[in-house]
Amino acid sequence: MYRYKPLQPSLLQETEARYHEFPPSHLLGSIIHCYWSLQTIPLVASGSQASEPLLYRVATDACVDVIVDIANPDRISVIVGTTNAPILFPLGYDAEFFGVRFLPSMIQRVFAVHLGEIAHQTLPFEDVIAPNLRAEARTWIECLHTADSFEERNALTDSFMLHALALRNFTHDTRLLHVFDALFASRGTVKIEEEVRKHHAISPQQLRRIFQESVGLSPKTFARIVRFQAMLKALTRHSQQASTNNIEGVFFDFGFYDQAHFIHEFQSLYGVSPSVFMRLQRSCGNTDNAPK
Repeated sequence: MYRYKPLQPSLLQETEARYHEFPPSHLLGSIIHCYWSLQTIPLVASGSQASEPLLYRVATDACVDVIVDIANPDRISVIVGTTNAPILFPLGYDAEFFGVRFLPSMIQRVFAVHLGEIAHQTLPFEDVIAPNLRAEARTWIECLHTADSFEERNALTDSFMLHALALRNFTHDTRLLHVFDALFASRGTVKIEEEVRKHHAISPQQLRRIFQESVGLSPKTFARIVRFQAMLKALTRHSQQASTNNIEGVFFDFGFYDQAHFIHEFQSLYGVSPSVFMRLQRSCGNTDNAPK
């Protein structure tokens, strides 16, 4: 899983919203991609200017997120399953959220979750996890609301996740992990059913069943998302290095034979064209989550 580092670029100005990612404990590094914080700025306007919410664009990444509304302690915390489409998340002004982003399939190492049953859904977190952890989850969330800093929230989350991990006896199907490795190494361009026929004792039908239970997506959709994330990183680098929105030459690296198919694929998974994405990246000065 170390090869996969999904990107969530913010296309809002720093004067509107601030998004930051923090690493988990090294003991959780193969399971959790990051902890994150999203804050919007209090609105200092009046009258008609104060009505429209911000729309925060979330890129599809095949991850599962647990989200806590820090600004509204009465709101339930949620788990967001995998999806094959971008999400437009409405944000009020003076909002604050804390999240835990699990790498694909890896939430199963901490919580007994059937990812096919929560895919494309946002559900109450406490309803999804096992009953024996609900009281401790409630305590963790209450402590997040009273924490004074990012560092304190991160430490509280490390403690809760490590405790839940210690209670869980789960081992991933090694065949799934081998498929992940092949996809990440190829940036999603390997022909996955051909790969498993050549190297693994698993039929395409078995692979689809395993992916549905453990990822919540089909192998083909998962490969598209891995490739899209690599495209997102390439365009982010391109937007920082070039003064134009010309993407000529970028798309060949990802198995596209013409620019039109590349644009269509990117737009279907992010909701805006590559040129619009790069223009917004530049205007927002987005460097916090620039790909390394």
